[in-house]
Amino acid sequence: MRIVGFVIVACLLCASKTSACSADLDKDGEVGFSDFLVLAAQFGQTCPPEMPDTLSAISVEAGYGRIVLPGTQVQLNATLTNGPGARVVWRQVQGTEATISPANALQTTVSVPVNVNQAETLLFEVRAEMESGQQASDTVWIEVYVPDQNPTDLTLVADFSPKVGWECNQDPVEVPEVQTRVLENVIEYTTNGIPAHATGIFPNRGNPNMIWSVPQTWRIPRNPEKTDTPTEMAVFGITLEGIKLERDTAESYRNQRQWNYEALTPGMARRLSGNARFEWLGTDCNNAHVQPTGIYHYHGVPHSLINELTSRGESEEMVLVGYAADGFPVYVASGPNAPEGSWELRQGTRESGPGGEYDGTFREDWQYVEGTGDLDLCNGRFGVTPEFPEGIYHYYLTDDYPYMPRCVWGTPDPSFRQRRAGGPGGPGFRRRPPRRF
Repeated sequence: MRIVGFVIVACLLCASKTSACSADLDKDGEVGFSDFLVLAAQFGQTCPPEMPDTLSAISVEAGYGRIVLPGTQVQLNATLTNGPGARVVWRQVQGTEATISPANALQTTVSVPVNVNQAETLLFEVRAEMESGQQASDTVWIEVYVPDQNPTDLTLVADFSPKVGWECNQDPVEVPEVQTRVLENVIEYTTNGIPAHATGIFPNRGNPNMIWSVPQTWRIPRNPEKTDTPTEMAVFGITLEGIKLERDTAESYRNQRQWNYEALTPGMARRLSGNARFEWLGTDCNNAHVQPTGIYHYHGVPHSLINELTSRGESEEMVLVGYAADGFPVYVASGPNAPEGSWELRQGTRESGPGGEYDGTFREDWQYVEGTGDLDLCNGRFGVTPEFPEGIYHYYLTDDYPYMPRCVWGTPDPSFRQRRAGGPGGPGFRRRPPRRF
C-alpha cells in the first residue's frame, strides 16, 4: 500500500529532520496553526526515514489500491527492493473471497467476486522472503463499489459507475512528485500534477484528454484569517498530494459561458433537461477528470486518495484531504454525523437559456438557502477537528450538493484562480430561519 500525504504523528516525530521536517515550531513550544501547516508540508514528501541496520534490507510495496465493480479483473503491481531471488507470495486477509492468480509473482491478477451485494473493502498482502530468512510485507486494498443511493435525490453525486472508464483501475502514468518550500507567509508546493493513487481510464467517451505531467506551483497561506466577505473561486484549493480542487466546469450551454454544466449531478447524468448536450464529462470514481492541458483535477470527494490516507482503506469519520486557497483545512466526513450542505434546487422553470425545469443540470439551477443544512455558503463551519482540537474554521467536500465549496472566506493566495462572474449565491439567494429541533 502506497501511503501518501501527511501523517501528523509521524511528522511530529521527525520534525527535527531536514526540509519542512526541520522547520522551527513556535518558541513557546506549542504547535499552532502555522506550525501545523509547516508539518503538513509533508503532503507528498515523506519525512526522511531512519536508516536500516543494513543497506541491503529487503522491502516490498504492494502498489496502489483500486475502486472497481463486482466481477472486475484487477492487476496488482508490487515492487521489490534489495530482494533478488526472494520468494513472493500473495494472500487475501480481508473481505469476500477473491481469486488470486498467480499467487507467487510480483504482478498478479485478482478476480473480484461477482456476488458482492454491498460495498466492501478487500485487503491483500504480499510477502517477500529471502533464503536467509529476511522478510518484508505490505498490503493493498480493493474497494468493491455497489451503488446504494436514493434515485429521487437530485442533490447527491450521480452514479456514473456503468460508464466505461469510471473504475479506478489504472496506476499513475508517472511517479507522483510534490516538493515543498516553507516561506515566511506561505507553504509553497510544486507538483507534477500526477495523483498518488489509481485513476479511471483517460481518454474516455466523456473526456477526450490524457493525463500528463504538468508542473504546477501553489501557495497556501500559513496564517489564514476569516473575513466577512466570501470570494468565489475557480480553483478552490489543493489536496494533500498537490492535485487541484476545481468545482466548476468549462462546459456551458451552447458555449455561451452562461448556464454552466455541473460535473456530478443526477440531473446532468440522466439528461433531464431535454436540450442538454452532456450526460457525462468523463469523471472517474474520484469525481475527477482531465483538462485539455493534461491536468487531472477533482470536482468532488477524491475517494481513492481518502483510502490511501486512511489505514487499510478503512473509513474514518473525518479525514483531512487538503487546504483551500485561503489556507483553511479541507475535510471529508462520513457516518451519521457527516454535515450536509445548505444548497437546494430552485423551483419552477428556467426563464432563459436551455429552458425547462430546474433539475440540477446547470450551475444556475441551484441556490443557497441558509438554515437548510449544517454548512454555510462556502460549505464550511467552525468546529473541532482531529488536527485542531481547539477548533478552527474548515471546509468540507460532500456527497451532496455543492460537492465542493464555491467560495472561500479568507484571502486566497494569487496562485489560485478566482471566478470571474457572479456571486456564489446567484439570483434568488435567500435566507431561511434556522430549523427548530
